[in-house]
Amino acid sequence: MAAVPGHVTIVGGGPGPAEHITLAVAKALREADVCLHDRMVGKDVLEMLRKDASVVDVGKGWGKPGAVMQMACNAIMTREAAQGKHVVRLHTGDPSIYGRMEEELRHLALNKIPYKILPGVTAASAASAASHIPLTTRTSPNILITSGQRPSIPTMAAVLKDRGTVVSYMSSKYLPSILQQLVADGVKGTVPLAIVSDASRSTESTKISTVASLLKEGHQPDEKQSLCILGEATGVPETLKKLRDHEPFDDGPVWDEPSGCKK
Repeated sequence: MAAVPGHVTIVGGGPGPAEHITLAVAKALREADVCLHDRMVGKDVLEMLRKDASVVDVGKGWGKPGAVMQMACNAIMTREAAQGKHVVRLHTGDPSIYGRMEEELRHLALNKIPYKILPGVTAASAASAASHIPLTTRTSPNILITSGQRPSIPTMAAVLKDRGTVVSYMSSKYLPSILQQLVADGVKGTVPLAIVSDASRSTESTKISTVASLLKEGHQPDEKQSLCILGEATGVPETLKKLRDHEPFDDGPVWDEPSGCKK
């Protein structure tokens, strides 16, 4: 029987607990000879690997001991796959969103290494579930995913003025400056926002506020994995609270009549 050629599977490990990974990712982990994982991948996800699998922490963690450069990660992937091994590159969340997947794909293509990609639950989805904030609604149909490290203030402001939703990853450290710039660009201080930290983990927390209130109160960044959700849809949890506190309807459920529906 011909030897199976080495290959790489780039997978999304979700926001933390193993219960959030897909069946396809679980299968890839069980079959991996080598696993290169992000620093924030859940411990129970790593426990799904075979006992004899080689496990390498390639977390970036700039300024932290043991941080691995992307070029080194790429080199390890290529070296191990070239030896006929199945290499799993295990990302936190989804590899296509701030996972530097494009750089890894370029390197694999350049070195003629076969690969496939398996998606994962991204932090925005986990934060939405944790905070009960829908990322889109019928009145807020547009969404912008952006990085707090390199924000496009005019683009963010335009989406918010159009009643859309902005999800800002890696924004905790830069949030006060971002909000000040948004206000200067015409975004109202009444726009609601939520800071969701460690979504789906035991340390999960959500803070609901408004642009003006957070600027007034101040914001202290921490070491948690946080993102910020801004926009009209962020007010949904408060609406839900009011509905729960309201007396039950006496005449059954209420919904909008579909457009064009005949009675």
